[in-house]
Amino acid sequence: MRIVTSGLLLFVLALVACGDEAPIGGPCDTPGATTECGDNAVCTNTSSVDGQVCRRLCDAQTDCEVGEKCNGVSNGNLKSCQPSSS
Repeated sequence: MRIVTSGLLLFVLALVACGDEAPIGGPCDTPGATTECGDNAVCTNTSSVDGQVCRRLCDAQTDCEVGEKCNGVSNGNLKSCQPSSS
C-alpha cells in the first residue's frame, strides 16, 4: 500500500509541475502564445538575444506602466506592454 501511495504522490507532483506557467518577465518559447505565461500575459519577442519573455497583455497604452508601450506581438493580433526602449 505504501508503494502505491508513494507512486500516486509522485504522479500528482509531476502533473502539477507540468502545469507551471511563467510569470511576467519569465522565459517562454513561442511568441504570441498565452498558454506558456500566467494570466493576462503573452509570450513576446525581446530586442536582445535572450529570446522571449512573458509580458502583460494590453489593449491600449493606459494598460501599461510608465516606461512601457503597448505594442503588437509576433504571430497574432495581441499586444503586450513592452519597454519603451525596444
